[in-house]
Amino acid sequence: MSKGEATRQRIIAQAAPLFNQRGYEGCSLQDVMAATGLEKGGIYRHFDSKEELAAEAFDFAWATTVSKRFDNLASISNHIDRLKQHILNFTVRSGLPGGCPLLNTAVDSDNGNPVLRDRVRKALRDWQTSLKTILREGIAAGTVQPNINIDKTASLIIGTLEGGMLISRIEKTDQALRDSLDHLDNYLETKIRKPTPRRNKTP
Repeated sequence: MSKGEATRQRIIAQAAPLFNQRGYEGCSLQDVMAATGLEKGGIYRHFDSKEELAAEAFDFAWATTVSKRFDNLASISNHIDRLKQHILNFTVRSGLPGGCPLLNTAVDSDNGNPVLRDRVRKALRDWQTSLKTILREGIAAGTVQPNINIDKTASLIIGTLEGGMLISRIEKTDQALRDSLDHLDNYLETKIRKPTPRRNKTP
């Protein structure tokens, strides 16, 4: 990696928590300058605009969050248990101050920042795709009920988790998130997991 690219990546990493906590409008270029120790020209040497930096910062924040939320999944063979570990990973901090970048940036960009809204949509689609892949593999492997609506299941998981996090942030307690985790655990066990056939006892 060249020195210029290393500086660019450092700016993104240091700007990501600022945008995640304060939003696009609330994070000024002066805030980024203070965090990075660079002058305005030093920042614009690597980015054409504040919007470009904010978009790259979101991608960095989301990648950091995804790495936490999908941690330890590949080693779990049963697909329902894999989804349950993914859900349990939401009790672990995302690694960035300010909470979930997807939720924060979705709300922040709702007033009409098309670049950030496109990044949020892509992040959501990627998350949905990851969950639907696990469900499809589970159906093929016989661990997931074959007649479920995969799109609906993925959306329910995401919506329940994000809603629980939002309420927990408002109430400043993690109870709503924990209630969401408990609900999803029961939902996966009773509605999505394919029961293991019982073996007949020999007389």
